[in-house]
Amino acid sequence: MIMHSVFVKGGPGGNLYEYYADGLLVSSDTGLHAPVGKNGRYAGLSHISFCYTPGAPEIKITKTCTYGGLEGGDTLRYNYTLLVENTGQLPLYDITATDTTAENVDLSGNSHVYPWGMLDVGDSKEFNGSFTVGQNGILNEAMVTAALVSGGTPSVTDDDSFDCPSQNIPGTLSLQKDCDVYVVNRFAETGMNEYGLKVHYSGSVCNTSDVTINGVIVQDNKDPEPHDIGTLYPQGTDGDCADYSGSYEPVPEEGEGLPLAGEAVRAFTDEVNALGVTAFGGIVEAVPADASCTLCPACADLEQCPVDVVQF
Repeated sequence: MIMHSVFVKGGPGGNLYEYYADGLLVSSDTGLHAPVGKNGRYAGLSHISFCYTPGAPEIKITKTCTYGGLEGGDTLRYNYTLLVENTGQLPLYDITATDTTAENVDLSGNSHVYPWGMLDVGDSKEFNGSFTVGQNGILNEAMVTAALVSGGTPSVTDDDSFDCPSQNIPGTLSLQKDCDVYVVNRFAETGMNEYGLKVHYSGSVCNTSDVTINGVIVQDNKDPEPHDIGTLYPQGTDGDCADYSGSYEPVPEEGEGLPLAGEAVRAFTDEVNALGVTAFGGIVEAVPADASCTLCPACADLEQCPVDVVQF
């Protein structure tokens, strides 16, 4: 109910008290009294008349949210709908619907406040928008306010929330590896001559998914030193691949019966692995890559092949 005015009748005169002129809903007036008579006393109260609009104001907002896609490898777009309905018994004015979550977190910096002039009883209005956020899934909240007269103070409100759904966004890594074996003087710096082998390996690791992968590390199973790659961006963009390289002295397996004749030395095989974390916290492991390095290269002319023993 909206009170507009009260008329108090007492004796030949009466007092009129008006309300709602400024849009505020006021329920009482502390100065309300019967008319004052000529003798300075309050006249007898004969009756009171009320002017009011029956009914109660009410507004409702309903929020929904859907997945809108992956953007830039590290942000998600969510689309939302705000449905505002006048569910009361009075017209509503100066409606303002706000997606409060989008207003606070949208990385695009767009506005998510929607004004609307008036909704009659039973009318509704739908507002649509989208926002980007650097997390997978978010509780999305919205609110609406309205006034009872145009230009009045908002006095009717409602709010709602909806879980924007989290997504399964896996990352994938690919590995490529090559290796070569060299004869080196292990003590060249001291002037002594003792020759051995050194394996030089190299390759590349690539992000083959649409999500950014952070903290990528490549590890050769024969080299104790890991390769800190860092961030690999989505496939097809700059920075989606990185090279790595390293070296180590191969250690023969137990029981090989050293020294060995050159033609008896087996090929040497090792393996690299890669590990990272997606922008949304998912663990990514690459399919391991290996390479086989022949310690003594094959000779086209057997008479020219070295027959010296290889000493580690």
